[in-house]
Amino acid sequence: MLEEIDLYGVRANRNTMEEIIPLMTEGRIPAAKLITHHFKLADFGDALRTFNERVDGALKVIVEP
Repeated sequence: MLEEIDLYGVRANRNTMEEIIPLMTEGRIPAAKLITHHFKLADFGDALRTFNERVDGALKVIVEP
């Protein structure tokens, strides 16, 4: 519990998170509006297929434990 960390992953556009996270924090990028799909970790295969094939216009796909 002490010293918990958050892990952020990026599948594309490497080395851009340092620039983007402050913009999201400031509210200049409405991240919540970009998230189109949520999946449980057990459904990772479906999440990856949804993202890769852009099922239902998938833009940002979130996989949660």
